[in-house]
Amino acid sequence: IKRNLEIKDEIDKENLISNINMIDKNSHRLIRLINNIIDVTKSDTGYKNINLQNVEVISLIENTVQSVIPLAESKNLNIILDTEVEELIMAIDIDKIERIMLNLISNAIKYTSKDKTKVGKIDVNLSIDNGYVLISIKDNGIGISQEEIGIIFNRFKRINNKLNRMTEGSGIGLALVKSLVEMHEGEIKVNS
Repeated sequence: IKRNLEIKDEIDKENLISNINMIDKNSHRLIRLINNIIDVTKSDTGYKNINLQNVEVISLIENTVQSVIPLAESKNLNIILDTEVEELIMAIDIDKIERIMLNLISNAIKYTSKDKTKVGKIDVNLSIDNGYVLISIKDNGIGISQEEIGIIFNRFKRINNKLNRMTEGSGIGLALVKSLVEMHEGEIKVNS
């Protein structure tokens, strides 16, 4: 914007709006990154501030998935939510569960095929098994090697592949997800 003002006598409104949108998007990305770093650091020091409330979990997950459908569709991806249970009330931290879901779905969106000739697919499934809620996020993306599965939940670790080099990320999202899941006395696993 500054450069355009120095070069031109008048402001191109379309260019100005585009630049402002870019600033806004990157500002929000930086805020999320800073919050993730703060949360991971808190977790490492043993600070576990969890605000448990009895919440209807299925609708929370449905709403979270619904919020990312426009982003997925803009990248030629379909998100399908399937649940065995219509209603389930549990004591959870709403903000932390939303962050878990958004991080995992964002990763699925980021690493699912960008091939314009086929539609990528992300399945989000909810089920109950022996009193535990199982949330599964499955995509038809590039996959991950067995060696790299062991490091993806470590801070600042990103797997080394062509698609990863073309996407932005700090390597702390999955470390944060693991920490938040463990705060809820849960566990997270990955299969490729």
